[in-house]
Amino acid sequence: MSEVSPRPPLIGLRVLLALAVAVIYGLAIYAIAWLPRGDGAMVVISGAFLLAAGVGSLMTVLVDPRGERSFGQLLGYAAVALLIVAILTIMLFIEGIICIIMAIPILLPGVSIGIAFAQIVLGWWQNRYGAFMMAALPLLVLPLEVRMDWPDYQGFVSTEIVIAAPPETVWANTVEIRDIDPATLRFTPSHGLMFFPRPLDARLDRAGAGATRSLEWTGGIRFREHINVWEENRRLGWTFGFDPHSIPAEIDSHLRPDTEASELLRGDYVLEPLADGRTRLVLTTYYKVSLPWNGYGRIWANRLLTDFHSVVLDVVRQRSEAAAQVAAAPRPTARIRSGPA
Repeated sequence: MSEVSPRPPLIGLRVLLALAVAVIYGLAIYAIAWLPRGDGAMVVISGAFLLAAGVGSLMTVLVDPRGERSFGQLLGYAAVALLIVAILTIMLFIEGIICIIMAIPILLPGVSIGIAFAQIVLGWWQNRYGAFMMAALPLLVLPLEVRMDWPDYQGFVSTEIVIAAPPETVWANTVEIRDIDPATLRFTPSHGLMFFPRPLDARLDRAGAGATRSLEWTGGIRFREHINVWEENRRLGWTFGFDPHSIPAEIDSHLRPDTEASELLRGDYVLEPLADGRTRLVLTTYYKVSLPWNGYGRIWANRLLTDFHSVVLDVVRQRSEAAAQVAAAPRPTARIRSGPA
């Protein structure tokens, strides 16, 4: 009588069950870490790095308790779990795509460390329960993280453009930028790929220092710039003003630019007349970040502000150069003829 070969292990079912557990775990940690902080506070250590590490360790223990799979395979499984968690947070908790993209460089090292930790514990000590310890770290670190005061970093982004128009024409198209058609805006990575809100309108309530400039962006975002420097045809300076309704509830609260983690401080336009009749226009925005890794925050602040600057300056250039061409076009002269009727 021939021997009955053993049934192959149900690896597929094991992986599916592990994915389900990891996804539920990831959503639970997200809800505990992020939902109580609707004011834009950032808990990137426990709510992103350690969350990913917990997902990685869970997937390793549940999928590969005997240590038979490679690191690359386990990383692939854990990446799928994180992707599902990301999609569900967008659908269930209105998490922004921008924040998910910004978190990827934090999630990938976290999930890798979680997998490596679980592999070491399983391989050296054959202790499955010890490998689960990583999954508890977000809950242990979160109470400490929310009480931490991270050092501030204040920086600025400055972008310039040369416009074929005189300063007075550029000034007129800078102090107010009304009725922008989003379809005409140039492509940038943050607007075209990350769906960052685009500018729609900027208008003054009056001229001079002390005026208020009201701005509107896509997504229902509205805020103010309080003008504190007004040097006509030379410089316009302001501070930012946000209220609780500036960023609608449908927009990710972590994008608010008036929180302890990230804040827009002030900005200015500087116009410099050039010898050939053109104008150099410089837009500068000053900001503050306060995160566990301020260098990482600076990278994203510089990227987002650079893209925003380039979009706005391009609109000013187009409108100013069009106005300058109209002003320079020769006007038709009337021909006068006289004689007997």
